[in-house]
Amino acid sequence: MKIIESKGELNEIEKLKLHINEIETITSVRLKLSCRLAKVENDLLTITNDNAHTKVFTLIKVRMNHL
Repeated sequence: MKIIESKGELNEIEKLKLHINEIETITSVRLKLSCRLAKVENDLLTITNDNAHTKVFTLIKVRMNHL
């Protein structure tokens, strides 16, 4: 980054910093969503046919409390 700051124009440097920040944000959101999806998929796999409705509502309540 220091090389770019020393040789690049100010507006180009700011664009690059903004781009890097946006990529970090997108990556963070993607990781969080992937974790949530994995948890939901795991929950769905653990639900059996007996008492399925009760388990679903319990899991939904637990997930809502974590949001």
